[in-house]
Amino acid sequence: MVPFFYVAKGDSIPKGIFREKPDTKSEPTVIELFSTENRLKATGSSSGIGYISALMTSVRDRNDAPNTIDGLTKIPVDLNEGAGGKYIYLYYEKKAAFDPSLSITELDVITSCCYPIIVPPYSWDMCGKSFGSEGWTDLNQGAGGDFIYLVKRTKLRGTSFVDPWYNIPPIRDILIISTNKPLSSYTGWNLIPVDLNKGAGGKWIYLCYKR
Repeated sequence: MVPFFYVAKGDSIPKGIFREKPDTKSEPTVIELFSTENRLKATGSSSGIGYISALMTSVRDRNDAPNTIDGLTKIPVDLNEGAGGKYIYLYYEKKAAFDPSLSITELDVITSCCYPIIVPPYSWDMCGKSFGSEGWTDLNQGAGGDFIYLVKRTKLRGTSFVDPWYNIPPIRDILIISTNKPLSSYTGWNLIPVDLNKGAGGKWIYLCYKR
């Protein structure tokens, strides 16, 4: 782990370089919220309309990702915020009607310090593939640090009433938090306690969801 140093956006540093966070101990806590229920600021309650059916990523050298791609909508938070590297944005699709074959029921974040992860753990599927390449996106791409990936489960994983995954409600909304302090929870949401800038300095970026 080396002291934090800035990397210009669009520039890249290789894996194997792990940077500390910038020193923000003396600064007030700043939390920015962006969600699928209100793209500019998340509220405490879900919109209640529809279910998350797809999550994709856009990975670019420039900050020119459009608001929508192929019918999916951008959440306007660079997942490499403050860490340099690529501009990475998460896009979502929401279906108004419940469809067991499409709805995402669980999300998680998996990491590796030193090697890319080729396949998800047992019982999980890849999530957050990149538009165009369809490759599984490392959410620290170009910023050093850990390899970080999204994984999901869907209703198709549960095939009968005796399967513990079958009765898990689908996810209605996604929240991304950008903050200058670490978090372990966020009221009203299921926070995945993995910093999406892990090992790459920059902001603390968290993914949350709500059923």
